[in-house]
Amino acid sequence: MSTLLVIKQNVKMFVGRWQMVLVPLLKFLLSLLTLTVVNSTLGYMGRLKSFPLVLVAALLCSFMPWGFTAFVAVAFVVLHMYALSMECALVMGAVFLLFYLLFSRFASRDQLAVILTPLCFYFHVPFAVPVTAGLLGNPGTAVSVGIGTAGWYMIRFVSMNEDLLSSLSDQEINQRVRTLIDGVMGNRDMRVLFIAFSLTVLAVTLIRRLSTDHAWTIAIVAGSVIEILSVLVLNIMFNGSFSVFAVIAGTLAGTAAGFVVEFFCFNLDYARQEKLQFEDDDYYYYVKAVPKMAVAVPEKRVRRINRHRREENYAEDYAEGYYEGYGENGSEQQ
Repeated sequence: MSTLLVIKQNVKMFVGRWQMVLVPLLKFLLSLLTLTVVNSTLGYMGRLKSFPLVLVAALLCSFMPWGFTAFVAVAFVVLHMYALSMECALVMGAVFLLFYLLFSRFASRDQLAVILTPLCFYFHVPFAVPVTAGLLGNPGTAVSVGIGTAGWYMIRFVSMNEDLLSSLSDQEINQRVRTLIDGVMGNRDMRVLFIAFSLTVLAVTLIRRLSTDHAWTIAIVAGSVIEILSVLVLNIMFNGSFSVFAVIAGTLAGTAAGFVVEFFCFNLDYARQEKLQFEDDDYYYYVKAVPKMAVAVPEKRVRRINRHRREENYAEDYAEGYYEGYGENGSEQQ
């Protein structure tokens, strides 16, 4: 355990020292990945698939807040939809505007959850999202995860029904719009995950805020159980297409990710907790103080030896116990 704590401390020190470089680099890589996923999933406008354009957009996002990355990704989606049909672009633009209003009202600080949720769907690990989002976010994070889930299913529906949407003539605008809306809003799998993920995020957030011992561990386990049960029950209610094995395996991956997050963000030593009591003129205060697990990082000691002071250094090292098998003059004892 002490080795893991030393690794954790070294990682935190490295991140703190190079934060000014690591944060823009992380934004650049995540923006590049997001725009590449959008282009590979849709890709109807050839100009947007140009790598120099994607690279410039990612570089611009690396120096802007996370919300700008989400805005650029939405712009790419709408432009690809416009290349497919103007009606798809209008419907998508209206839906994303509604999402923005909900996001700005309930979860204005959770831009990263909106970006990461569709990426996890793309890489087939969506069940790893709710537990980690609940640990690092707040109750409003459920809205961000729900928006990311709905946005992914919208993009996926258009990608899978490209031929149907593009084959309708200009005189069948109403039919095209109705097909798009019905296909998105009537998706049973989206309903299942939208409700299940929101419940899981809320449960994890509320439990890990409790003052009980091992609150984060309880939140991870309880959130994983709630996620599995809610997905399976809703899958039966809405006649979804999720398999039990996929749900359990994905949730276990999210559980493992949750424990990793707990280790780096909320690793407490409950064996050394203290309960304090003090007062002022108006109140009595009862406080439970739980120290964080920490270990002193061993410092490397470098000794410089030269020709003129070699004998003196050997004598000092022998006195300090560095050369237990050597004599006073540095020669090896038999």
